Amino acid sequence: MVVRVLNVAEKPSAAKEISGLLSGGRGYQTRAGFSSYNKVFEFECELDRQRVPFVFTSVSGHLKVLDFEDRYRKWGSCSPRALLSRSTSNLVSYVPSGMKPIENTLHREARGCTMLVLWLDGDSEGENIAYEVMSVCLSKNPRLLVKRARFSAITTRDVRQALDNLGSLNAPLNAMVEARQELDLRAGAAFTRFLTTRVRDEFLVSELKQVVSYGPCQFPTLALVVDRFLTIQSFVPQEFFVIDLTLSFANAGRNVSVKFDWNRSRLFDRFIASAVFEICYESAIGQDQEQALVVAVQKSQRTRWKPLPLATVEMQKQVSRKLGMSSEVTMQVAEKLYTQGFISYPRTETDVFSRNLNLMELVQNQASDRRWGSFVTRLLNPSQDDPVRFEWPRAGKNNDEAHPPIHPTRPAPPNGFESRDMDRLYEYIARRFLACCSVDAKGSETVIVAQVGAELFNAKGMIVERQGFYEVFIYDRWVDKDLPPVGTGDRVPIEALELRTGKTEPPPLLSESDLISLMDRHGIGTDATIAQHIQKILERGSKA
Repeated sequence: MVVRVLNVAEKPSAAKEISGLLSGGRGYQTRAGFSSYNKVFEFECELDRQRVPFVFTSVSGHLKVLDFEDRYRKWGSCSPRALLSRSTSNLVSYVPSGMKPIENTLHREARGCTMLVLWLDGDSEGENIAYEVMSVCLSKNPRLLVKRARFSAITTRDVRQALDNLGSLNAPLNAMVEARQELDLRAGAAFTRFLTTRVRDEFLVSELKQVVSYGPCQFPTLALVVDRFLTIQSFVPQEFFVIDLTLSFANAGRNVSVKFDWNRSRLFDRFIASAVFEICYESAIGQDQEQALVVAVQKSQRTRWKPLPLATVEMQKQVSRKLGMSSEVTMQVAEKLYTQGFISYPRTETDVFSRNLNLMELVQNQASDRRWGSFVTRLLNPSQDDPVRFEWPRAGKNNDEAHPPIHPTRPAPPNGFESRDMDRLYEYIARRFLACCSVDAKGSETVIVAQVGAELFNAKGMIVERQGFYEVFIYDRWVDKDLPPVGTGDRVPIEALELRTGKTEPPPLLSESDLISLMDRHGIGTDATIAQHIQKILERGSKA
């Protein structure tokens, strides 16, 4: 039997990149599909120890949409309640007009092929799209042998390994997505119609121009934002009182001022705070030179752990906080880096690296980058007098068993990427990866405890003994804070002793990073959809 393989990727860029890798440098022929964006690539490739013709094309995300039958689509056609049940309303899945050119390309190519290999993304949405592509192709050629390619990065090794280990589709995963799609559609349509008509009738707005949209994830997300806003609005400031102490230490022929924190932190009762301060003040002026007594000098080792391997939600939070990029932009840029083969699959819950992954090779790939190449050399070639060396990354608690943590798969282009956002995100991912393959930071902390009257105050100092991963992970710092030498029982002159008044402040408005953390904590959305829910609220101009 003559074998001819139809391959389908989730995006045009992925189809082109994978075709280039599988053609092995021999190149491929390009011809047009019915969609001007989704071209067809042809080349020969080795499969089961023989060279066979490959045809590679793509879709552009979901090929089909789910909707109610025509008789339920008009708002007045039935009550919103009827949309919630299968017994009172039916759904249909179909290829919309905008996707017809892609469907026509799949029909044409499927007729002349004997095998279908689905190169869709490895998450649940990708599995669902794979089923959509399969159904369209089988409708024109039911004899197709259907296989699933699973990969975590668009590199020669990963795609070749995927081709050599073709598997079957995951029916339970697809069923889960279909159930979620149906629940989202039914709940969203029913409550949107109900809320919109209720607002229109309640407030006698005969021509309500804006739909009151409801989404099972959109509403809880909005509720988190509104809850923080209402907390701020209802916040009542409370007056508090703090005793501030500054001591003057003699050090190397000069005086060094050191501020101490009150061990009580603060008091909310004016009378008690004033009485405590008076006792301290009287005790201080009772001394000939107004001195505080050092009652303890405590020294201890401190460790700052290197970061965990990078998962999607953590990437969205940290990039929003440290680079100022929205989660929506972050995922778009990450997708570009992935389809061009520079990073691994960017939608993963995994924060632990498998021991089967050759991390040393991935680290070595970064040696040519002038920004961190010298650090990579130190990682791979440690010396006795240099604490920097390669250590296996810490293991997180999450493993979706589908994809590894996000990591760079090849060096950045010498002249940079096509956009500044791609440069910045790649740099963050690369530095994070190298940091988690490095060593923890070590420091020595000194705490001086001073006493004035019956009250205790403390000052903390830090000597960073080993910067470790901070040498490459420039987004955080750990700096020295020197304290002058002092011993228990020493008396130190008081430079200032004051009773300060302040007021409590409300929490700040939620940043996007804070919102992502709350959504993750409450199980709202998935690592792949959190950014979409936030963006949808912004686009729809949702208000409390």
